[in-house]
Amino acid sequence: MTKTSTATRRPALPQIIATSMIHAQGYTLTAEERAAVVAKADFFESLGLSRTVTLKVIDPWGARIGSIEFNL
Repeated sequence: MTKTSTATRRPALPQIIATSMIHAQGYTLTAEERAAVVAKADFFESLGLSRTVTLKVIDPWGARIGSIEFNL
């Protein structure tokens, strides 16, 4: 017997790649990235949580240097 899920699959959240947090502050989401963030915010809201979505900021070598919150 196989299990099927009724939950819709949300797109993966983007990661912001920047050399420093100062450079990451000027990052603008593309339409696809914004759609993923909005889908996550809608999911949070359906659970009764805030619509704040946190994205990872990584440097070009893959180390996490921080995070940025989007309040939708």
